[in-house]
Amino acid sequence: MNFLRDEKLDVYPLKVLFKKEFKSLVFSPLFPLLLVVTTVASSLSLLANNYWLNARISSLKSYFLSIPMLFSILIPMLTMNVWVDEKKQNTKMFLLSLPISHRQIVYAKYLANAFASMMMTLLIILPPLSIIELLQLSFSNFFLSFFTIAIFAGSLLAICQAVSFTS
Repeated sequence: MNFLRDEKLDVYPLKVLFKKEFKSLVFSPLFPLLLVVTTVASSLSLLANNYWLNARISSLKSYFLSIPMLFSILIPMLTMNVWVDEKKQNTKMFLLSLPISHRQIVYAKYLANAFASMMMTLLIILPPLSIIELLQLSFSNFFLSFFTIAIFAGSLLAICQAVSFTS
């Protein structure tokens, strides 16, 4: 028994809806503020947990352990208006009446937010890279930690969008 439907995914409506969602997200006043807060808070997190510098430890474990707490606050702020704006602007019924499947609507909204959260995730690399000369860093551990933060951001994004959709 095939549990996955053999539904053909038409890419053009998904692309158009993705562009609309991404533009509305990037040009909102909240997004640049979230980028600045991400950069400043991650920099402060690196400086506040500076026992690694005093002990001459090249591990940034405390830094990467503090980032999920930061993202647990910022990503819900990014996604809380995904479905609410459709209701506020009375475009929810129009969006649902388009010849696009509901699955494609969810995919487009998730991908737009995923690209925005990846921008935030890329900004957390900047503080450790600014002090790279002070450390004897293991690049495999560094990029593995970054990869786990990216996976955490994607899963938190999916959870927040599901909560936003149901409320």
